[in-house]
Amino acid sequence: MTELQLRLAAFGMYDGEVSGTYSRQVERAVKRFQRSTGITEDRSGVYGTKTRETLETVTWEP
Repeated sequence: MTELQLRLAAFGMYDGEVSGTYSRQVERAVKRFQRSTGITEDRSGVYGTKTRETLETVTWEP
């Protein structure tokens, strides 16, 4: 989860604490990311395969 939070922050979608937990704030950031990139394959707010692949493509490994 830490890497997810760092990648979302790098993409400008998350500005919360990097705690390593999937909080409501992280879920909202995932939803925003999905909307902004047009991801429909994963359920909204779920860090699924397509969301992970896309996030890894548009950000650097922290």
